Amino acid sequence: MDALEAVARWHLGGETSTTLVVKEVTDVIVNEVTSFPANKLVVGETPSVAMHVPVPSLRATTLMPGSVGALGAGRSAENPGTEGGTMPITLPTWEKWTQPTTALALRTVLMVTSALAAAGGVRVTGDDQASMKNRVFVLLPEGSAMGDVKGVYERLWPDCPYEFATYSRSGIAEVAASDVCAKRLKGQKKLVLLVNLSAPGDEDAAESDGEAMVNAVELLLEKNIAFVQLTLWLDNSLAVAVKTGKTRNVEKDRLKTLMEGRTKILLGRSVKRVQARKDVLQAFEAAKDDPQGRALVVLEEALAEARTLGAMGEEGERLMREIRRKASAAEELALANALRAACLQVPLDFQALQATYARAQIFLRGVDMDDVIASVDELNQDPDEQMASTSYDPDPFAAMMEESASEGGAKQKNARSALTEAVIGAERALRAAALEEDLRIALADESSRTIESVPRLEALLLHATKLAASGPPLTQAGAAKLNTLVSRVQSRATALQNMEGARAALLEAMTPATNGSDAAVGGITADDVKMLEDALARARSSAWPWQLDELIEKAERVLVRWRRLERLETAILSRSKTELRLALEEAQRDPDTTELDTRRAKKVLSELDAESALEGGDQRLRAYFAASKVAWSTGSVTPEGAQMLLTLRESLDITQAEHEQIQRMANAASGTLKQSKSSAPKVSSKQSQTALFSGRDDAVQGPLFESAEPDISADTSEELDEVKIAWANAVADEDGVGEVAGDAAEETSGWRRVGDSIIYNEEEVIGVGSAGTYVFRGYVRHTSRARHAVAVKRIARPPGEKGRDLVQLVEREVELMTALNQSPLVPFFHCWGITSSNVFIAQELCPESLREHIARQPTLSSIKRLKLLAGVAEGIAWLHDDEKTQGCITHNDLKPENLLVTSNGHVKIADVGLGVRLRKEEGDVDQYSLGTFNKYGVSINLAGRAPEVLARRPLTPAADIWAMGVVFFYILTGGNNPFGEESNARPNDEEILNGRYNLQRLMSVKHLTPRRAIEARHLLSAMLSPTPERRPTAEDVLNHPLLWDDDKVLEKVSDLHASSAKLQMSLTSVLQNVNTKALLSGESERGALLAAVQMDLQDWQRQMDPAILARVCNFAQRTNDTGSAGVDANGKSASKKPTKGSGEHSTKSYGSGFADLLRFCRNAYEHPPTTHKEIAPIIQKLLDSADGDPSALPTGVSADVPAARLTRDQCRAVFAAYVTMTFPGLALAAHECARATAAATATAASRR
Repeated sequence: MDALEAVARWHLGGETSTTLVVKEVTDVIVNEVTSFPANKLVVGETPSVAMHVPVPSLRATTLMPGSVGALGAGRSAENPGTEGGTMPITLPTWEKWTQPTTALALRTVLMVTSALAAAGGVRVTGDDQASMKNRVFVLLPEGSAMGDVKGVYERLWPDCPYEFATYSRSGIAEVAASDVCAKRLKGQKKLVLLVNLSAPGDEDAAESDGEAMVNAVELLLEKNIAFVQLTLWLDNSLAVAVKTGKTRNVEKDRLKTLMEGRTKILLGRSVKRVQARKDVLQAFEAAKDDPQGRALVVLEEALAEARTLGAMGEEGERLMREIRRKASAAEELALANALRAACLQVPLDFQALQATYARAQIFLRGVDMDDVIASVDELNQDPDEQMASTSYDPDPFAAMMEESASEGGAKQKNARSALTEAVIGAERALRAAALEEDLRIALADESSRTIESVPRLEALLLHATKLAASGPPLTQAGAAKLNTLVSRVQSRATALQNMEGARAALLEAMTPATNGSDAAVGGITADDVKMLEDALARARSSAWPWQLDELIEKAERVLVRWRRLERLETAILSRSKTELRLALEEAQRDPDTTELDTRRAKKVLSELDAESALEGGDQRLRAYFAASKVAWSTGSVTPEGAQMLLTLRESLDITQAEHEQIQRMANAASGTLKQSKSSAPKVSSKQSQTALFSGRDDAVQGPLFESAEPDISADTSEELDEVKIAWANAVADEDGVGEVAGDAAEETSGWRRVGDSIIYNEEEVIGVGSAGTYVFRGYVRHTSRARHAVAVKRIARPPGEKGRDLVQLVEREVELMTALNQSPLVPFFHCWGITSSNVFIAQELCPESLREHIARQPTLSSIKRLKLLAGVAEGIAWLHDDEKTQGCITHNDLKPENLLVTSNGHVKIADVGLGVRLRKEEGDVDQYSLGTFNKYGVSINLAGRAPEVLARRPLTPAADIWAMGVVFFYILTGGNNPFGEESNARPNDEEILNGRYNLQRLMSVKHLTPRRAIEARHLLSAMLSPTPERRPTAEDVLNHPLLWDDDKVLEKVSDLHASSAKLQMSLTSVLQNVNTKALLSGESERGALLAAVQMDLQDWQRQMDPAILARVCNFAQRTNDTGSAGVDANGKSASKKPTKGSGEHSTKSYGSGFADLLRFCRNAYEHPPTTHKEIAPIIQKLLDSADGDPSALPTGVSADVPAARLTRDQCRAVFAAYVTMTFPGLALAAHECARATAAATATAASRR
């Protein structure tokens, strides 16, 4: 008997009564425990259960035992106890519970625990290892009203195998919570008993009772811990029945229903709270991914439900705040992305951008802008945040915003910063779009070609400069478009400046005519004439000389008069009577010079006549004249000279009239009438001042607008310094309007500058074209430090109408190059400029042209030559692609000089001046020919071009394919001409029109293997066909076997073999049909090649390496695969029944046909040779075929490397190289059969 039972028996007064009470409780326990599978509950296979055990209310006696021993002996007549004493065992005191009832309740907890442990098979012993496998936890209520229940058990049963713990409103005690809530281990049995003590009370307060139990149940449910909830309720039905007069059973059933309902309410509250919290967390996780959609509404509803149940408090508000921050940040990021995408749209949708911009402004309205600007500055200063929030593409500024990795407020701050930056960028993009429209309107307005429009043009240029400084979000194409427009406006302003400067120079040069100082001989000097001639030349070379026609005509008349005056003055100074008479006669014949005052010339002529007469007359007059000339030799007569003349005059008896005439003649003879340059009259006038514009020394404004690409600076600081010196010392182009930028140093004397952006060295010529076109090495300046090394093409600009036509042609080329700037397959176009007699284009600098590249390396390997072929084909395929934004573009001038090779061997398509953008709209008919360019004043030599060009038919992409075939021939052979007998002679137009090409030379090229020579002949014969419809497209060229490597050949062979199962005829027959059709259709070159290939592939087993052939055939014989019914690849019937020699891999299946070769190659490629016995012979054959050149072997393979060290891919590559070397026509045959089968399949599908 334990202590608790002893307490109950003492109060009951006998063992019989105690036994009956305990039996009543035991019966209830047995019924409850057997009502559910406890053995499954302890292993977590069933949900938690609730048990209700009534504890009969027992009357307490006032007689207490004097000792523990007396308590154990029980109360009797011999041991009555002491009235008013205390029980030697301390028990908790509960309201409405008597001491014996309390003892019985505590005893019931142990009884229930033991019964559940026994029913669940949980055997708990003192063994530590066993206790880890079987654990029993008893959770007891804790609180001031309950007392220390756990302490009672620990005091009375210190060695109890059960683990007691307490729970309260704050949950399970921390000491035991981790063990109780720990995940059940594999094979472990765990029983958790949650005890609740309750007494019947006010039924209205039932829902608020047991809050501690509710919290503990919630924790266990959240941790998925199966448990038993035990409710011990005070059964006072007997006392109530006595009061009410009802039977005890009726009252007991009422109390049982009441207590079970109360427990159900409490447990239901726990379940609802747990489920509400789960719903909130689930909704929160969904709302994190979609903070703006339906998930946010679901979260709000779940939180409202949880608050109603009391399951969520401050934690719910925190979750909602976090989601709202995410929603706000997501909306801001979405707006930022929409703004950036709108800025990037090509073409720009102005209205859509404005609408999105207005939405963003409304969103940002009311935000503290100081905080926004600070967050933007912080984002810009943090490179990690920039990397997380923006990324750059070829159109640099407008990258899409990515969500930052930071959480909470930091993410919202970054989103706000991103939105603000996007708004700022959108404002600039809108201003850039408005600027573009204004520039186009200004250029289209005829009034902008007058000097009165200069302020308007200057205002636009100033606006462009300010906008460019703010860095609007522009793609490279958009920046280039704006730069082109700004360049044209700047060029127009510069042209107007030139014109106004020419007008002012003419007026200044004609000043003597204005003030009348040119009316007489001597009023005009040679400098005046030279000045007027220069001013006239400048006026004639201006952009719009017809606006100066009236002034030019007047100046020309003045110049004629001045030249007559200059000749008269020259004749006077020469003292030649003949010249003077001729000059006077000419002046008198010209009606425009009748108003000239020639009296001085006539006077001088008379004096010369007098002098001549004097020299042949009186001796004394001749002597006096000679002395007078000596006196006047210095330009004036000195006092000593005057005295000498006076003495001589008296001695010779010279009269006064003779003296005066002789002095005039001596003065004239001494040259005192000649005027020096410094003494020439200079008239200052306001008209002589040149009109000053912004950038008056610029022929063209440099590229104002830049994309956000990183600047490409000089490679080294020394190079940068050298370029700085060259730029500072560069002299403006000799025909430009600029001035010397600095004192030209000796080492930079060859540098010339065009505007603020282009500088070139005229001493570094890297190319020469026709009609005075040169290509120089130079630089383009984008910022104060960033400069791109470029190639500057200078095109001579003829005067007058031809010059204007040339500018229009260059503008067309610039527009086309700008549209192509997004592709790395063409040289990048930087900017262009115009001066009075030249046009400049600055493009990406490439080391050399294709012609120079081939000529410099005559021994270039075939692999590198094929790489060049692929580069050319890829570039032309991109130009011809009509799916790109620019549509299909034909080059029309493809030749080795117009193909550039970069330092890493890539090919770029250059010089698209004759390119034509073909329209894509349905119904449009393009009728472009090279004669189209005649309207630009350009006459193109048609000799040596495609047949349809020679026939002056419309241009199509097929003309580029023909020219590409000539380029391919040059790359492969180094010869310019695939026609005729002499490869370097100029082709005859008749040979081109009739398609009389000579491709036999390909077979003798040293670096071409037989396979490559055959494939080259096949491809070039199609590309050079005189019929454009028979030529392949650029995509077909890219997919030709000439550009396949060995592994790709075997992959194509495998694909062809796999697709052959659907055919109704053998691949051998397909190849034969292709050959026959080629010969019958007139494609003799192609038909002959296919016939040779077909013969070469016959009896292929004799050519295959014996070791590999034997291994594959033996393997097939051993496996003896079952073949499928139907028609095999050779067109023979195959049986379903496996017989000897049947199956795909069997020996008999490998016949001598083309299809058998394909199947063999497929199987051998999938199971390549790996042993030394198989690898060594074929490696040696590869080396022998290449004359011992190790580069003929695949990468990483050599004769010295053991076969065991080769990877599977290397073994496959070796086999692929061996197969293509042994069967040179295999790739071509597979290609032709694949095309034929694909065409047949498409035809059959269309018929269906």
